Amino acid sequence: TVAAMLGRARSEEMPRLQAIIERQVTRMSNLIADLIDIARADAGKLRLRREVIDMRAVVAEAVDTCRPGMNARAQRLETELPPQMLQVDGDPGRLVQVLCNLLDNASKYTADGGVIGLCLAAAGDDLRLAVRDNGIGISAQALPHVFERFLQEQHATDFNGTGLGIGLAVVRELVQAHGGSIQARSAGIGQGSQFVVTLPLHGIAKAALPDRGLNALQ
Repeated sequence: TVAAMLGRARSEEMPRLQAIIERQVTRMSNLIADLIDIARADAGKLRLRREVIDMRAVVAEAVDTCRPGMNARAQRLETELPPQMLQVDGDPGRLVQVLCNLLDNASKYTADGGVIGLCLAAAGDDLRLAVRDNGIGISAQALPHVFERFLQEQHATDFNGTGLGIGLAVVRELVQAHGGSIQARSAGIGQGSQFVVTLPLHGIAKAALPDRGLNALQ
């Protein structure tokens, strides 16, 4: 293991090994958190600490969290955000978790140097948040099942063998707990993928909001 290598490593190798260990610890922590959330959802104990929040702040925090991993893979993140507030009644920590899971998933299944897109827009009485990538895509057979637990499509496992296939299941549980929905889209293997989250806008935020950026969500 990497930890065992520390005792034999030269001083110049220490930063690289430390970074590897930190990534492994983060991955394990995220996995444990996902398993706990699944258990809570099954027991009906998934709780939200709701408040009225501007989703642009959620996007900013999630991007700050995920950008280092994308930078390490020379991936470009393109964002499209509205100038006006888009407010929802939700748990900010949980919504950051949803977006981080989607961004990390896009990065994990996109090659080094790839492109990941994020678009936030109003759509009538709803807010739509789309995360797209030009990665390995999803087969037609797997697409209807991507939010099922422990799904591991073979070409995804071959590309990146990490994870147990529960991250997207957790995302769906959290989105539905907020009264929203999530949809996965892909033209097939090698054609990239897109995940679109729909959440109800908070009542005071619905008036006179133009529909913007929806071309990126089609």
